Amino acid sequence: MTLLESPKLARERQQVDIDLSYFSSFSCHLHFVIVVGVAFVPFITPAFLLPMFVHMMDQEELQKGDGPIGLVLAPTRELCVQIYQEAKKFAKAYNIQVTAIYGGASKTEQFKELRKGFVEIIVATPGRLIDLIKMKATNTRRISYVVLDEADRMFDLGFEPQVRSILSNVRPDRQTLLFSATFAKRVEKLASGFSPQNFFFFSGFYLCCLSSH
Repeated sequence: MTLLESPKLARERQQVDIDLSYFSSFSCHLHFVIVVGVAFVPFITPAFLLPMFVHMMDQEELQKGDGPIGLVLAPTRELCVQIYQEAKKFAKAYNIQVTAIYGGASKTEQFKELRKGFVEIIVATPGRLIDLIKMKATNTRRISYVVLDEADRMFDLGFEPQVRSILSNVRPDRQTLLFSATFAKRVEKLASGFSPQNFFFFSGFYLCCLSSH
């Protein structure tokens, strides 16, 4: 059974009013390394979660001591919790472990959760993730799918140095997705730091799609 054939996942998807831009984003993620989405729709989380789970199904299983395969960075605790709750809906059907780490919650408990191992997806605020990596609670060795949600807001809150630090320690052949309410100059600069840009406007998203070849 493939990811999209799951009856449970199908029921979850029926609860979401999915815009055509969602499908355009989904298709692009599966074929390109870097995607930048400027979203004009209020609910875009499945636009990066579903491709992430498809990506997961094609990876080797985690071994003891491995860090996550998927990483979602968000600027606030509230957004981390929202993304985490949505990710859990999809993860249950496939026995994929998801955890959320953010400031304002117990660092000790988050450390223990990560040290258990076998967490495939981490949803995190940049500062708390760096803290826990320094504590050797997890690592970035296996990360091959990275999402920056509300990238413009992360920069407004001063997280750009932390984001760059994290990305500089993730394998270069990763798939990187940036979602932003506006295509601010700082978001453009971050995207251009990966590779030259090619932009396409399609049904509610500006997509920056950069081929892996």
